[in-house]
Amino acid sequence: MSRTCIVCPHHISSQPRSLREADTLAKEGHEVVVVSRQTDPARSLEDRRLAETRPWELRSVVLHRSGPTRGRWFATAARSEVARRLLRAGMKSAGVAVASAVRGASALTQLALDWPADLYIGHTQLGLPIAALAAEAHGARLGFDCEDLLADSGTDDPRTIHSIEAEFIGRCDYVTTASQAMADRLETRYRVAADVLYNVFPLRLRGDMPPPSERPQDGALRIHWFGQTLGPGRGLEEAVRAVGEIGEGVELHFRGRVSSDFRQQLECIGGENAALFFHEPLPHDDLIRAFERYHVGLALERPTHPNYGVTVTNKLFSYALGGLAVLATDTEGQREALSKMPGAGTLVPELRSGALVEPLVSWRDDRDALAAAQTAAWQRADRRFCWDVEQERFLTLVQPSVDHAVGRDDAPRRRKVG
Repeated sequence: MSRTCIVCPHHISSQPRSLREADTLAKEGHEVVVVSRQTDPARSLEDRRLAETRPWELRSVVLHRSGPTRGRWFATAARSEVARRLLRAGMKSAGVAVASAVRGASALTQLALDWPADLYIGHTQLGLPIAALAAEAHGARLGFDCEDLLADSGTDDPRTIHSIEAEFIGRCDYVTTASQAMADRLETRYRVAADVLYNVFPLRLRGDMPPPSERPQDGALRIHWFGQTLGPGRGLEEAVRAVGEIGEGVELHFRGRVSSDFRQQLECIGGENAALFFHEPLPHDDLIRAFERYHVGLALERPTHPNYGVTVTNKLFSYALGGLAVLATDTEGQREALSKMPGAGTLVPELRSGALVEPLVSWRDDRDALAAAQTAAWQRADRRFCWDVEQERFLTLVQPSVDHAVGRDDAPRRRKVG
């Protein structure tokens, strides 16, 4: 079998797409190393705990702001600032771009170079140049998983991302995205064909949880939202207003890190009528089973956002796997997903509290309709939207690297459109 190096510029425990690929390849008998950065002590601990249970190896660049790596943290911060100034001055090198965006990029690159592989997979645009340099050095194949359109995200410097994409996407042997809408954007921009790998999860994460038909449907309608952090501008304020307007018989549960100020803001928005509950984050391997006591999952992306409007985040598919009815804003990406999951949920045309009230009241008052939506979501996850099915697409993409490793390489190296 072949050797694969997955380049993850963030914590592996917070990058489910990287994690699924590493797990799948290792299970298929590939030798797998994940190289990543660790910048947060708590998440670094979770990374180590997770890696201890996996049949692949984790090699990390540790850059904590305090403790033994404090000096390295400040040194890499200084180098990134120099690179940012060069970029602002007009130096458009992709090397400068990645140095400006990724602290410790040189150390992460060295980790990848130190492990000769047959395939290097760069996750996100920040991992792509590192994987590309290692693939070139070792005559290996190159894959790129475009998790988000970071140039359109509003969180990353568009000049940096466009510079990286323009130089390296054309070198890839395959490119994957989280939705067909994203794949279409990449094709338009770079004339590169991309394959869709949805943000789905393995069925084993359900454990022994019962299907929706075997769960109690009485009591308040319990609505769930999860994320790494709770913050403004993500639709949470509108959801709280909707629950406050409905009042009796509805509970809204948030799971994620939240500042005391933002929690207080949400509680003020909801007033006395909104039953709000705040829960600590869970590792995603445990999250799906926690859905058993809820009814509805919220996927509240902004339809006009150039990135979140076209992607399909892991929320929607996580809810379906856990047997929750899905209430989602009508973005291009979420419309794409729910069109393939008939009956599993409802799309609302805009991110506004008034738009959320009607479907929630309908499910609160009609438990048969609620159960039907939950069952539809559960069954579509069973048959199509789970990693057990989606991984076959992924394995087909990496098969040429296996053939290359054993001398059966007759596949074209790169695919361009037109």
